[in-house]
Amino acid sequence: MGACEEHNSGRVVAYISIGLSLVVISATFLYIPYLLSKIAMINNQMAMGMEEFNLMEVGSVDNLAKQKTLGTTLVWPYGSQELS
Repeated sequence: MGACEEHNSGRVVAYISIGLSLVVISATFLYIPYLLSKIAMINNQMAMGMEEFNLMEVGSVDNLAKQKTLGTTLVWPYGSQELS
């Protein structure tokens, strides 16, 4: 009778592990859309940040060109420099 109990307990453990595996796999598949939406949101935020950076860069280059045509002196943190 001891061998039959071991066989039944082994079967119960197998069914429990199958059930838990199915729960974990289902949870993983349900998490994928959330993960993809977070990635898309981060990508959109990066695109907006890059657009803002590019606008600031264009403004800086335009400002630098204007100062160069006026022959003004730029004040850098490490001293002044003439534009030539």
